[in-house]
Amino acid sequence: ADGGATVDGGGGEFLNATLSSFYKEHGIAASYTLPRSPEQNGIAEARNKIICTVARSLVLQAHAPHNLWGFAVMHASRLHNLFPHPLRRSVSPQELWTGKKPSIKRLHPWGCTAYVLSNKSARPSKVAPVTIPCAFLGFNDDSPGFLFFNPATSTLIRSQVVVVDVLRPHWLPDSLPLQQQ
Repeated sequence: ADGGATVDGGGGEFLNATLSSFYKEHGIAASYTLPRSPEQNGIAEARNKIICTVARSLVLQAHAPHNLWGFAVMHASRLHNLFPHPLRRSVSPQELWTGKKPSIKRLHPWGCTAYVLSNKSARPSKVAPVTIPCAFLGFNDDSPGFLFFNPATSTLIRSQVVVVDVLRPHWLPDSLPLQQQ
C-alpha cells in the first residue's frame, strides 16, 4: 500500500508515499498489525498504557483541567525516558538513545505553581507584580526553557525565568490545605 492508501486499522496512519520511500531508501521492510488487534503490538501497547496511567495520575494529582491531558502525556513520556528501564536497571531509554546520562536537575512536578517573569511592557504600572502565577506543563521542546499555562488568559507561555512552588498544584484553591503524606 502506498501513496496515501487507507487501510481498515492496522497502522494505516503509517501508509504514505513519504514513509514508503524512506523505508525503501533504508532497506526497511514494513509490516502492519491487523485491525483491532493491539495484542500484535504488545510492547508499544504496554508502553502506551504506562504513559497514559502516569498522565492520568499527573492530571488528577494537580487537579488540572482535563483539556491539558496532552501536556501530561508529553511529560509522562519524558519521565518514562528519563528513568531506568526495568530490563536495564542502571540505564534509561534516553541514555540508551543518546549515550549520555540524563539530568533531572530541571525536572519539576507537572501542574505545580510556577511564577513566570512577566514582560516589562505588559505590566500596567511600576508597582504591578513582576511575575505571573502559572502552571508548569513541562519542557519546551522547541527551545530551551519550560512550558507554562496561564489560566487567567488561557495562554501558553514559554520561559526560562521562573520560580517553582513544587508543593502546590496550581489548580488547588488556596483555602484547601495540602495533604501531608
